Amino acid sequence: MTGTATDVPVARTVSLAAVARLALAIVGLPVLMAASISWGTARDRSSLPAATEQARLSTVAAAAVVSCFEGVQDEFPPEAFRDRPAVTLAAARSRLATCDLASLRRAVRRVHSSTASALATAAHRRARDDLDRALADLRRVLLDADGTRRAMARDIAGPTDGSAVVLGYRATAAGYQEAAALVSEAEALLGR
Repeated sequence: MTGTATDVPVARTVSLAAVARLALAIVGLPVLMAASISWGTARDRSSLPAATEQARLSTVAAAAVVSCFEGVQDEFPPEAFRDRPAVTLAAARSRLATCDLASLRRAVRRVHSSTASALATAAHRRARDDLDRALADLRRVLLDADGTRRAMARDIAGPTDGSAVVLGYRATAAGYQEAAALVSEAEALLGR
């Protein structure tokens, strides 16, 4: 016996539509990927300066908080606390009530930056890093300021409690200074 029907090779036919889909995938996917990367790079380059500007405005709001806290601290010198603790504490609490943390909260929430582009330059990556660290510092300023307000709301029995409040003011000022320096560095990296 020479051969059976199963030994004969069968030619497969490929439809023209399948070939067209394969060609489209081979050509189209790299084009889509290149377009996506280009769009991401353009978005990164346009959003980072705007986010940095919003961060700068946040540092201005943080400066106002620090300035107000310095005024509260001025109302709270140790010698005045020893001589007239009730009057000193009332004056400091009254001044603290005028410190506006809501503006800083709103300013920090307004800062939006897109995700980093795959093709971001080293300067853009560093600027984004600085911006992220500055925002973390500004959030810490808010946390320190809230903690200081809570500390002032409770009874302050003596210089030790007063010192804790003063340390809260100093932590707020240090966070603001670090954030302002980082935003300035980000602006310089972006050529602003």
